[in-house]
Amino acid sequence: MFNRGRRVYCDVATVVGMVADGMGEEEILKAYPNLEREDVREALRYAAEAVRGRGSRPFEAPSLACGPSWAARSIGEAPW
Repeated sequence: MFNRGRRVYCDVATVVGMVADGMGEEEILKAYPNLEREDVREALRYAAEAVRGRGSRPFEAPSLACGPSWAARSIGEAPW
């Protein structure tokens, strides 16, 4: 959850779901104007860390840029 003070703006699952549905960073920020760009990136970092080492298995996704060049980028750099 992203909160500033007592107001909750969005949760990680919502952000990750929007990315999975093909929404870009700008669309997410328009849908949730109280979020900041770094919030979106932090949600993706958190999700990646949450599944790392949990026995996740590779899958074939030809439409995604999952090759070595993408993997070499900094985790803070969004793929869009």
